[in-house]
Amino acid sequence: MRSFYEIATELDILKSIYNPAKEDIEKLLRIIKGDGELTCYFYEEDEDMPRPAAGWVKLLEEYGEFEELANISEEIGKVQWLKAKYIAESAKEKPEEVIKIINSVKPKDEHIQGMFLEALVNVPNEDVEKADWIFWQYFKERKFNIWYFIGENAAKLILKISEVNPDKAFAMAKELLEVWLPENKKDGYFQEPVARFEDYQYEELLKKNFKELWEKYPIRATKALTEIISYYFEKFVSKEEREYKSYFYSVIRDFEEDEPLGRHHLTTLVKAICEIGKYVIESNERTAENFFEVLRSREEGIFKRIELYVLRFVKDKSYAGRVNELIGDKKNFDNEYISFDYGHLLRDKFKWITEENKKLYERWIRELKVDDEEDYRKRFEKYRGRKCEDKDIEAFENGLRATRLYPVRAVFPELYTDFKEKSGWSDEDIRPWRAGEVREGSWSEGSWSEGSPKTKEEMLEMSVKDVFEFLRNPENYKEPKDGGYRPNSVASALAYTFQQVVKEKQCEYINAEINEVIELPERFLSKYFYGLSEALGKRRVEDFPWERLLTVARAVVDRYGQDAKYGNVFNPMLNCIREGFEKQNKIEFSECILDSIYEIIKPLIELKEEKEDTLEQDPVQKRCNSFTGDAFLICLSLGIICRRDFLPKFERDFREKIREIFDKVLNNIRTDRTLCTFGSDFARIYWLDAEWVESNIEEILSEELWSIVWNTYLIWGRPSRDLFRFLDAKGIYDRAIGLIEKSENEVKDSREDPDKKLANHIVIAYFNGWLEEDQSQILERFLEKAHDKLRGRAARFFTTGFKSIKEEERHDEHTVSRLRTYWESRLEAISQEPEAHLEEAKALACWVVDSPFPAEETLRLVGESLKISGGKIGRTRGVHNFINSVCDFAKGNELQAVRCIRKMINNENVAIHFTFYEEKLTELINSILKSSDTSKELLQETAKLVDEFGRLHKYEYRDIYGKLVEKSKRMK
Repeated sequence: MRSFYEIATELDILKSIYNPAKEDIEKLLRIIKGDGELTCYFYEEDEDMPRPAAGWVKLLEEYGEFEELANISEEIGKVQWLKAKYIAESAKEKPEEVIKIINSVKPKDEHIQGMFLEALVNVPNEDVEKADWIFWQYFKERKFNIWYFIGENAAKLILKISEVNPDKAFAMAKELLEVWLPENKKDGYFQEPVARFEDYQYEELLKKNFKELWEKYPIRATKALTEIISYYFEKFVSKEEREYKSYFYSVIRDFEEDEPLGRHHLTTLVKAICEIGKYVIESNERTAENFFEVLRSREEGIFKRIELYVLRFVKDKSYAGRVNELIGDKKNFDNEYISFDYGHLLRDKFKWITEENKKLYERWIRELKVDDEEDYRKRFEKYRGRKCEDKDIEAFENGLRATRLYPVRAVFPELYTDFKEKSGWSDEDIRPWRAGEVREGSWSEGSWSEGSPKTKEEMLEMSVKDVFEFLRNPENYKEPKDGGYRPNSVASALAYTFQQVVKEKQCEYINAEINEVIELPERFLSKYFYGLSEALGKRRVEDFPWERLLTVARAVVDRYGQDAKYGNVFNPMLNCIREGFEKQNKIEFSECILDSIYEIIKPLIELKEEKEDTLEQDPVQKRCNSFTGDAFLICLSLGIICRRDFLPKFERDFREKIREIFDKVLNNIRTDRTLCTFGSDFARIYWLDAEWVESNIEEILSEELWSIVWNTYLIWGRPSRDLFRFLDAKGIYDRAIGLIEKSENEVKDSREDPDKKLANHIVIAYFNGWLEEDQSQILERFLEKAHDKLRGRAARFFTTGFKSIKEEERHDEHTVSRLRTYWESRLEAISQEPEAHLEEAKALACWVVDSPFPAEETLRLVGESLKISGGKIGRTRGVHNFINSVCDFAKGNELQAVRCIRKMINNENVAIHFTFYEEKLTELINSILKSSDTSKELLQETAKLVDEFGRLHKYEYRDIYGKLVEKSKRMK
């Protein structure tokens, strides 16, 4: 079989023939017919390899080479794309032949259609209209199009046609820029309009391509864009809604302030019209009136806003009359949708404004009133918690006036300052918000305290005793009797404010009178502990009075420990205690503190929660939202601290206290939220009290509790040596192996799949030598029962420990020997039935990445693994990691390394990931070529590897191929 590059040399000669004859085309077809790689090579182009001469296009069409371009997208690939690109490039030299192809082939694939549009762009101007019908054919359907396939070339074609037929070009542009509402959407404003392209691509179309049109024909361009917007409102927005929806609230303001639009394609059109207006003014102010006439011919409100905006940039004072006409119209002043643009026009053209209009504007400002005074009074009383007085109305009205004056405060400074001071508002209160801005009191920050009768600042000024007294009096946070929307209830807003105060002054509140604390209503007592928990969780608190906190917590449990309704108090209270187990604010434990915490948590573990368990939730997730589960976790941590740091006490009485809790949870309480701790923390519990676990293992892992405890152990826990050996000896792992699902269906989240986690446990045990100690056969039984994907998962999981052996200098020869035994024994086993072990073989091949074995041995075993997997490797480690690792092991083992890469070269990502391993592979190939003691066999293998990369369209090594072949020929 001839090599790829030998044939490529013949193709190079054929490609260079400008006027090929019949025998040339027949020779070409004999070479490339049925060979996709060679076909691609013929049509492909790069820096050192030109496309075929344009003279080929006629013969290729006559011999049916382009008929397949009409296939459906599923049958289109790189070969067809390259053929279409060749046609597009040939249009520059052979326009008639290419137009014939375009008119005869009817492509269905967008990429091919885009190439045909590019071909039309490349023909001379006088020929472009001979096939422009394809534009209308390709875009006859309203649908999303791929910009880089078809949209960009369509835009270029429009510019091309504008040179010979502007009317047609604008008709095509309107088609390409059309916006509409999907058929299943009825509301044309609150639902996003769609277009043929993504919003950022649509913006590129307008700013880059369409801009060339508007610079030549600005008035036509304005007319086209306004027609698109008007058509949208006429077609997709009801008459009743059109008047107020067509103003596009805040669009102009946002882009003027350089904010991202982030709305929809219509706003991009508005921005484009504004840009055209500014362009007209700057380039030829005489034609500006035609621009404004187009705007005034449209009834949608946005065009009035655009006029107001663009007039700000006019320098010709002949427009002063129109500016004064707009400013002096009370309807414009009263129209809230254009107030932003109205105010800025007044500010920017203040020198043009007549004295009469200035006085009118000032009078209208002074006349501003609350729209509905009665309604405002009701809302004021509801939100402020007091009666609305006349001075409150007056202050608000002055605030309204200052707000309207804000854009023009530079030209009405005294008036603005007067109203601002009378309102009591600051500049920050008055100025309009920018898009995406977060301000104090917004939903993004501080909004939970909105409506509180006391602000945070006011409460910080109050004594702790006064705050508690205020919170205990419900009259202070009564809800208004009138209905109406509020973001929060008054009580919840006050509670959140209180939480922030406690967070800031945690030590003062923790040292408050205990009776004052526990007498707080449940809502505020909960926020008391949330505030403390937040303070402890976010930073180190110096000298935090832990004993005082435990005293308060004990008092709370003594008072409410039998009432599950106080769960919202117990949760944050336990959060506070748990913070004492962390490094940041760690408790200085003593025997007394251990007993104190135990007395707090014991009643809570035994208390039945109001909320019931639901089967849909993971047991550990249930525990996260449970005070009983939280208390049981703290109990376990207490026992561990006691055994580790206070062993005499543990043996004296604390072991029995912990056992009492364990027994109650296992035999009486039996909820998922507590029982799951026996699984997630199994190893810790076994270390704490192995005797209790061994006595109760039958019940802990009974049939009833198996899924709660065992599955939680596998998914959330991690085995220890002693626990693994005990469970293995009791036959628990054997039992789990018997339950392995036979199906190989992938579980979406591996955390939900106990079988995968069982594989991890057994791998950990084997990796660390635990199985050798007991001569356990558990691994063999697992491999016999597991399906191929699960065995592959186990093989992959082994590699997670490889790096630690190398990087942490833990090169334990016993561990390496175990891994060697595993790899070799698995290869021997799976070679008997390779089809049933493909996933495992693919995973074993990837052991080359971070392999702890010597280079020669690694490459030998990798080669054997690839032989069984048919050259395929697992995706997890990646093609580039595989090839880079093989190259790392290649020194002194070059022949094995090259053969390993050759075996896997047909993996789907070898070409795609080329740049990620190119450097090391090139280094290997060059070292082989330059070496003085390279064998002929190695040179030949390397030449074959380089040739195979050529078939993958990676021609970087073509020159090296010739040198390798030449050098090998010179050797005996």
